Amino acid sequence: MKAFDLYYKWILVIPSVILLLVLTVYPTLDALYTSMHQYDAMIPEKPFVWFDNYKNLIFEDERYRNASYVTLVFEVITISIQMILGLFLAFLFSGDFKFKKIITSIYLVPMMMSPVVVGFTARIAFTNDYGFIPQIIDFVLQKETNIAWLSDGFWAKVVIILADTWQWTPFVFLIIFSGIMSLPNEPIESARVDGANSWQIALYIVLPQLKYILLVTFLIRALDLLKLFDVILLSTRAGPGIQTETLSVYIYNLAFRFWSMGNATAGSFILLIVIIIFTSTLIKFITDYENK
Repeated sequence: MKAFDLYYKWILVIPSVILLLVLTVYPTLDALYTSMHQYDAMIPEKPFVWFDNYKNLIFEDERYRNASYVTLVFEVITISIQMILGLFLAFLFSGDFKFKKIITSIYLVPMMMSPVVVGFTARIAFTNDYGFIPQIIDFVLQKETNIAWLSDGFWAKVVIILADTWQWTPFVFLIIFSGIMSLPNEPIESARVDGANSWQIALYIVLPQLKYILLVTFLIRALDLLKLFDVILLSTRAGPGIQTETLSVYIYNLAFRFWSMGNATAGSFILLIVIIIFTSTLIKFITDYENK
């Protein structure tokens, strides 16, 4: 009877194991195999080249280095803006004011929208001929600014940063706001009795207790920005030229525009290694800091 129970448990597990192998292990191994070949859909031969695809991308491909730089710029600037805004709004909404629940619900709407909609809306909004953003700016300044939002490299980056910030700052706000609401009230009330003002309470009592929540939020947004794709492709189309082309967009172009599957899979594995190192380092930092 015990032997039957053992086999019965294995029979129940086997379908899940097979599904896991088919959906994850096999595609990963096949992609690794492809990344070590000169795998071009336009060339019949697929010679084995070891790590040449990786070496060419890192040391010889100027476009890959440009995509890495653009990705880093978006990471640093966008996360900084979203964390600061999310933290400020979380402190602001932690107080009581009229229509708080209604305003909070409305503010969370962008987070629920598809990135495709956000990217397409950003392109329409910032088009100089009929976009409402240039019209609002011209009306406020009472003059024609003629900013080339989508045809200038700097302003195209600004459009993407603004679009992503508009969509995902509510997510950052929601996590930090939930963390603030879960904190005990006793230290805050004691500080108020001792004469501390709101800024002192936020800086010296609330903020230190939110450090893990802030780090986790930072990690989630950093990983999400590494795969930023939809908004870029639909708003600026990675232009002008390649000035807003990130790693995810370039890897997509390698695979489905240039049909260079070997280089595309090699670029994907490089990005995966960067994500693993970044995530492991941050988690180790959080763990070590907690154990002190």
